Amino acid sequence: MDQNTMLTDNEKKVLLDLSQRGAGASASAISKMINKHVKLDVQDVSYLEVEKIGGTILDSETVVTTLYLRITGDVAGSMVLVFPNECAFFLVELLSQKNEGKGRTKFTEYEKSILKEISNIVSGSFLKSLSDYLGLSLVESIPDMTTDMAQAAMDSILIDFAHSAHKAITINIVFISNEEKIKGSFFLLFDSASADIILKSLKGKVNNAK
Repeated sequence: MDQNTMLTDNEKKVLLDLSQRGAGASASAISKMINKHVKLDVQDVSYLEVEKIGGTILDSETVVTTLYLRITGDVAGSMVLVFPNECAFFLVELLSQKNEGKGRTKFTEYEKSILKEISNIVSGSFLKSLSDYLGLSLVESIPDMTTDMAQAAMDSILIDFAHSAHKAITINIVFISNEEKIKGSFFLLFDSASADIILKSLKGKVNNAK
């Protein structure tokens, strides 16, 4: 592997710090939206091969809800927010402040709109944090939402990057409210040319800060 595509400890720390800033901005916006305190905690940030993403979520047959957005601007890529289905339902109940009971398998149109709005807030906050630090224009699209088994859901997304992307930034996040925790995963995927731009900008910023 080309050494220039690897991240140093300092570069990983910067990505973690940027992710935490994005999480803080997301939590603040969501808390204001529902008039209830919500914390968004970043547990881990890593940089790994695209084909290994599926294994970082859950068992391949676990049903998950994914929210998928395109990234345009100075780079091209995608963002994917993934929740185990029971966590997605619990997140909807937390944000809508309605308890519809367990055992459901489908989201209403209103619940889908809530999840899409959350993905807009989270992705927008994370991208702004990255954009401000790197000095790059990063713009997200309107999200698409699917519910499927983890492997099938990720395969349908990753097929677009099978020949152009080799690495992905992965962020493990947890929504916390009243001691309840809702775990999810957040992925940033870039084609090879865009990944080179981001890594070059990141390494330049970190080296200049030394």
